[in-house]
Amino acid sequence: MIGAKSGVNVFKVTCFKLVAIKPVRAKNLLNSSLAWLAVYLVCVSVWKMKAVIVLVAVVSLHCLVAQGLPELVSSCKHNGETYEIGERVPYDSCNICKCGVYGIMCTLIACPDDSGRCYVNGKWYESGTSVPKADGCNTCLCQNGQLTICTEMACIHN
Repeated sequence: MIGAKSGVNVFKVTCFKLVAIKPVRAKNLLNSSLAWLAVYLVCVSVWKMKAVIVLVAVVSLHCLVAQGLPELVSSCKHNGETYEIGERVPYDSCNICKCGVYGIMCTLIACPDDSGRCYVNGKWYESGTSVPKADGCNTCLCQNGQLTICTEMACIHN
């Protein structure tokens, strides 16, 4: 999946194609730009709970930039910072994001957690601790990375 100008879009599959287009001048070809299209087949594998990204194949061809392709960008913005094309964009410790000609492109790899902690609403909870539910009244127990044994009390809000 290719990103929009300022948002972060992610790949949600194990193997995917990464497409980059570098435009060159039109040669009076239907008033369209001739462009270089590189298609990279990238696979993500997990070895000893570490994500490994492997470049499997590269196929290059010339193509006509068709109407409807996303707008090309010269830089990317994320969390108030500007990144140049090809520059790595920080996202999390498990995924790789880079600024590309269509915006920020990322892998989406679930972060392994060997400690059994739970990640809820942007916060880590240790295994064996109580985790507040969004309703503000109930809690769940964090056990081995999973929320278990949740209370189901009726909430009374003023």
